[in-house]
Amino acid sequence: MKKIALFAFLALSFNASAAWSGLKEIHTIKAQSNGVYVQLKSFTNTDNSVQCTYNNGFFLEFKSAEEYQTRVSMLLAAYMAGKPVNISYNSCALGYLSVGSVSLN
Repeated sequence: MKKIALFAFLALSFNASAAWSGLKEIHTIKAQSNGVYVQLKSFTNTDNSVQCTYNNGFFLEFKSAEEYQTRVSMLLAAYMAGKPVNISYNSCALGYLSVGSVSLN
């Protein structure tokens, strides 16, 4: 029981420190050999806790195939359907905001 409570606390703490894009439609999605670049319509990072070289785009680095494929699938599905996404970020990747979580509503 203590392990479950500790895990829940850590999970909530991590999510609380992440910034979110807010619901925005995807303007551009570009697959590259090392990941995927995503630009949202009408988005510029205004969160002072995360400042990257380029604050108007996101990059999802290819690290783990399973995690990568899940998030890319969600991004592509939203793009093709014209549905908005909400992307969390708390660091930079290759100068862009690093994609953490992808949420569809």
